[in-house]
Amino acid sequence: MIFAIGCRFAALSTRCWSNINPAAKLIHVDMDPGIIERNYPVGVGIIGDAKKVLEKLLEKAKELEDPGKERRREWLNFIEQAKDEWKRSSWFTKSSNDSPIKPQRVCIELRKACDRKTVFTLDAGNNKLWSSTFLEIYEPYTWIQSGCFGPMGYAIPAAIACRLAIGENKRNVVAICGDGGFYMSMHEISTSVQEGAPILICVFNDGALGTIKHSQRDLYGGRFISVNLKNPSFARIAEAFGCYGLSVEKTS
Repeated sequence: MIFAIGCRFAALSTRCWSNINPAAKLIHVDMDPGIIERNYPVGVGIIGDAKKVLEKLLEKAKELEDPGKERRREWLNFIEQAKDEWKRSSWFTKSSNDSPIKPQRVCIELRKACDRKTVFTLDAGNNKLWSSTFLEIYEPYTWIQSGCFGPMGYAIPAAIACRLAIGENKRNVVAICGDGGFYMSMHEISTSVQEGAPILICVFNDGALGTIKHSQRDLYGGRFISVNLKNPSFARIAEAFGCYGLSVEKTS
């Protein structure tokens, strides 16, 4: 049985819909009725807010006997152990002083520099994958992404909209994007300046459309087509709009 809460079962999380056992009974909870049974048939579909649904289920669960409690405790311990091992194995990369800077290190340093209420808007691509793994989020409504559509160029206009919605509040807004995504909406820096909506833009510059390049590497033996980028200085582009621009290549 699979108990899915707020999960769209999209291509990325299911390895193109290949890693879900078709014989498994699915209980699917989501506040959007259009998501339930979109990609998989369900045994039970529950439409509602995840928090409220879980609170009700926990109330009922307390009334039931639990013969499988010990077996589940072993499974939970296994998951916790696996998470701890993963954290230890990734720590070297997160603290790496390599140049160019590792994306893991960028996420860690960005989190250190921003307070808990900073709003992050995410673009599509590897920048979002790195950030969703290594950038810790502490407060609700501080992680804004484009969802399952994955449109490139989303982060900057989304950050400007968040900045305008927040108003004069001192909360910071950070747009995280890749170099390809930055190309698609960098002109909106002008909107940010003209509307008095200051934001911070963090560009993960790997000189490529990274997600597509990785797919071509893995699926087509490294036959790369139209994925490598010859980039200008993004810092100078910011300066051309009258903003502060900085290219960071070393952790120091």
